Amino acid sequence: MRNRLALLLILTLAAVASAAGRITINVNSQPIKEVLKEVKAQSGINLIYITSDIPDRKITLHLEDATLKECLDAILKDTRVTYSVKDNNIILRREAVLSPKRVISGFVREEESGEAAIGAIVRDANSGAFTTSNSNGFYSLPVTSSEADINVTLTGYTPMSIRLDSLKLDNRLDITLTPSGKLDEVIIVGDKNSELTFESPVIGNLSMNRYSITSTPTLFGESDIIKSLQFQPGVIPGVEGFSGLQVHGGSDDQNMYLLDNVPLYQVNHLAGMLSSFNTDAINNVDFYKSSFPSRYDGRLSSIIDIRTRDGNLTRRQGSWKIGLTSGSFNIEGPIIKNRMTYTISVRRSWFDLLSIPGIAIYNAAINENKSKIVSRYAFTDFNAKTTYHFNDRSRLHLMVYYGNDFFKGGTKRKHRHDKDLEESSDISTLDWGSFIVSANWNHVYTPQLFGEISMSFSRYNSMLKRKMKYKNTFLNDLISSTTSKIHNRIDDYSLRVNYDWQLTHSHHLNFGVNYTYHVFTPYLTEFIRKVNHNTNTSTTLQYGSHPHEMNLYIDDEWYINRHWAILAGVSLSSWINPGNKDYLKLNPRVSAMYRPIPSLCVKASFTQLSQYNHQLRETALSLPTDMWIPIAGDFKPQKSRKASIGAYYNINNRYTLSMEAYYKRMYNLIDYRDDYYYYPSNTIIYEKLAVGDGKVRGIDMSVRKTFGNITGHISYSMLWNERRFENKNNGQKFPSAYDNRHKANIVANWRINDRWEINAGWTIMSGNRITLPTKSYNPLPGTNEIIGSRKDETIDYITSINNYRLPAYHRLDIGANLHIKGANGKEGVWNFSLYNAYCNMNVIAIRKQQYAPGKGAVYEKLRMIPLIPSVSYTLKF
Repeated sequence: MRNRLALLLILTLAAVASAAGRITINVNSQPIKEVLKEVKAQSGINLIYITSDIPDRKITLHLEDATLKECLDAILKDTRVTYSVKDNNIILRREAVLSPKRVISGFVREEESGEAAIGAIVRDANSGAFTTSNSNGFYSLPVTSSEADINVTLTGYTPMSIRLDSLKLDNRLDITLTPSGKLDEVIIVGDKNSELTFESPVIGNLSMNRYSITSTPTLFGESDIIKSLQFQPGVIPGVEGFSGLQVHGGSDDQNMYLLDNVPLYQVNHLAGMLSSFNTDAINNVDFYKSSFPSRYDGRLSSIIDIRTRDGNLTRRQGSWKIGLTSGSFNIEGPIIKNRMTYTISVRRSWFDLLSIPGIAIYNAAINENKSKIVSRYAFTDFNAKTTYHFNDRSRLHLMVYYGNDFFKGGTKRKHRHDKDLEESSDISTLDWGSFIVSANWNHVYTPQLFGEISMSFSRYNSMLKRKMKYKNTFLNDLISSTTSKIHNRIDDYSLRVNYDWQLTHSHHLNFGVNYTYHVFTPYLTEFIRKVNHNTNTSTTLQYGSHPHEMNLYIDDEWYINRHWAILAGVSLSSWINPGNKDYLKLNPRVSAMYRPIPSLCVKASFTQLSQYNHQLRETALSLPTDMWIPIAGDFKPQKSRKASIGAYYNINNRYTLSMEAYYKRMYNLIDYRDDYYYYPSNTIIYEKLAVGDGKVRGIDMSVRKTFGNITGHISYSMLWNERRFENKNNGQKFPSAYDNRHKANIVANWRINDRWEINAGWTIMSGNRITLPTKSYNPLPGTNEIIGSRKDETIDYITSINNYRLPAYHRLDIGANLHIKGANGKEGVWNFSLYNAYCNMNVIAIRKQQYAPGKGAVYEKLRMIPLIPSVSYTLKF
């Protein structure tokens, strides 16, 4: 029967070919689809096929006076595409794939350094199957044929194609990518975010490497992860100039920052104007704002997963940078060539050194008996990492991070009277920072199973200290001092186990467990009183607790067919706080993608998240003095439910259009009550708090240009952000402080040539919301003393919280980089930047200035940041 069918097919094709005439094909490196069009044009026969069934391969073919069958056999060789004849039409179909038989796996690394290439797309052009390299550079790709055409792409690197023949069941293929150094190579590479948009069901994720971070205009010449994210749609920067992230209506404490899998609680220097992450130490950043893989839990709004560099496997390299306000040094290389590496990055500011002359001149100019100023500020961060390769399947990482800010301010005074000396001082210091030490072991168990185990200790600590000292030689050499300290500290001991299992070409499982033992010391006070040789000391600890947090999770990324894909998972989190109520939360996640044609896809997702600790803020800024406290007593975990939908369209592989809409509900939010400042200072903090809900809805739209010497994006966001608390605003709903209705961004990067590149970013958005009184009254005579106000002060009447919107905010930042090649592989980079280039002094607050007789209260707009030029120089060696 089979022989008869084959004979019938041959005879039919021969008849069709005879009617159609002979065909001549001469093509060099042309896509198969284009060659099929030529066959159709010459033969006059209808070739019917689904575009996605035809591989994206290029072929070279030379046929002279060939039959139609000979042409089709040559064109479709090794493609797993078959053809049949029906009603004088030839129908082409891809063979059905029943199950994978072979696996290609390995690591994707950077050629020059051996560094893990995170997020590289590895695709088999024959079957269409693809995967991405994980945070350690590992990939696993099941294929169905004994031959494969592997294409590898990653932003900033030259694409690579590899032909594999005679594949075994298990095939090891380590891939090295070459960084793009020429303009034409940059044009070819494009943007991996655009590719993943049309391949992954996840909504609202962004991946950045250090190349994309440094292409964003900078403040003080410092490239900054958080400043780069602030240009993304759906992200509100908070107060101008500061490293705030209000993502889809959330607050700063609802963002999870992970540094090599370890959570950080404080991520800012200079009171928030710069982030704590040194770009020299960064390899990759993954940002999630809409749908979240189940391995991430513990925050409601976003995940910022930061991976540091491992170090160069083959040679020593490094850089040093000097700017107007800080300097940095980075070095990396092999301890044992191709086996063990190290990397060290140090950054320090010199605000303290720059301020010394000014303070000295001021103190020298004032009268000897007047108070002299004491002031100093500096920040430091330090990253170190060593990696040992036991073999090609097993590696061990050891990482240390230290970040610290130190501020000191106050006055000193000396007064001489005859031979007697009176000295007094009142000096405050604020010291805050984070410390991390971690160990990570990862292992390739099978070509399809990758696992990693990490252990870590982290500490966040802030200390506010005030010391008043008095000395008088006239009063029998009296020496007295009073010192007060307030500590806010969190210690975390963590264990994380994670597995990636490429079960089949269409099923990718990710599962594991995270455990953290927290030690919260949110309010430890010390009071020391000394008079000569007598000392009195008292210590008080409030709200200390030792909770246990655990998260079990599993995700399945399932590519059903060429049109449909689903990422479904669940996270089971537990919170056990001795002496308080325990919680067990089941948080499901699901994302789905429908791709009717290669250039168009539609996605939808639902995500539920829980958060067990909170940062209490008394101002619009996230300050180191703000306390982190765990849930306790009658307070329940914060919870969010978020639904998102998105549509994406690709135009000629050069432009990507996207529109995403979302609706988010948040429950059990915590904030200070309206009247918290009336409570006595010794009141338990939980009694000063209110519990409420939030509702956020919005739309994010963007157009991205991802190819060419000019790249960038234009984005627009619309947001409604509401809150409702039982003990705030009389129980009525009110807009959040960051209810910024409209926000638009334009970001452009122009690579002029190998030496010059220019970048610019423009932001405009609705102003933040603040609370202002609707009326002010003059108090009745004699009532000022009763209410504790000044005689010239009015009584304010406030009808609603956040009832006033500040003027619209807009700012242009411009930067330029000049690359100068030197001898022996050295390169110098000059960075010139203008922050707030047209010097629009945006209003960041409104304050009550004074009482004007006959006019009532006078309010003043507070503007802070003008145009800030900066220049820095980096030498790479």
